[in-house]
Amino acid sequence: MPSATFSHRTATPLAPGEVWNLLQVPETWSGIGPVEEVWDAQHAAGHLESFRWATTVGHSRYEGTAETIVVEPGRKMRLALATRELLGSLTAELIPNGNASALDVTLEIESRGLMASLFFPAISHAVGDNLGAQVDDFAASLES
Repeated sequence: MPSATFSHRTATPLAPGEVWNLLQVPETWSGIGPVEEVWDAQHAAGHLESFRWATTVGHSRYEGTAETIVVEPGRKMRLALATRELLGSLTAELIPNGNASALDVTLEIESRGLMASLFFPAISHAVGDNLGAQVDDFAASLES
């Protein structure tokens, strides 16, 4: 099945622990990668465990799930993403930089099924090509 990986690094004036706390708020993930809308969040052991999400590609709305599969408090968090058409992961890694942080975000996606494979180039373009701007916007929102 076709797959793609997109990555972007940005800077934020917040310390890794502060950014980590924001990553535990489900709405923080809205606007990063394919995630446009979030709801039905679950928390466990002090971290975001899962949520449902949706995105729109063209005129179609796709709903999926996100489940936290890696938790390294203050350092790294990886979400497993799934829809009927795609599987993937969204990873946020925090790197201390004095009193501030660098934030690396990686989006991995792969098609799931024949129809998704046929349309994968368009899907990949729609959900991945804007990752850099999305991550920069996220970091800028932390400053306000």
